[in-house]
Amino acid sequence: MSINYWKSPSKYELQYVTWADINIDREKLIKFIKRLKFTNLLSFIPRYKKEYEFLSSILNLYDYSRINGLLNNDENTFRICLIEKWARIAATDIVLTNVYSRSTYTTIVNLPIKDYQLLMKRVEELVTSARNLTYQTINSTESIPGI
Repeated sequence: MSINYWKSPSKYELQYVTWADINIDREKLIKFIKRLKFTNLLSFIPRYKKEYEFLSSILNLYDYSRINGLLNNDENTFRICLIEKWARIAATDIVLTNVYSRSTYTTIVNLPIKDYQLLMKRVEELVTSARNLTYQTINSTESIPGI
């Protein structure tokens, strides 16, 4: 039995891990577009064909005007995306350590006051959501199928 180590990643991994946030992070979006073009060029190889199909379907999930605005440096689109990107980073800092990291704080404090206020409101929403997240617990007396 041989194991094929050259299979393309799953669509799930590409969408939710590798290329998460391409709709708010211009640098990641540019890398995504480069990978999309690369896999398109090599799509005659089954591994790359499958990955190209996955990447194309992922791109189609996002609003074209936002993606286009990020790629073309539309000021308002970039501003909104930057606020969302740094709000997520800041919220992660707060949820994990209860303080902003030096780099996060240095970045967000340089924003104009209106944008800073929008960012802080979004951070509060994200932190509240993370802290109030409920999940179903498994009763220890229940049997778990397959185990």
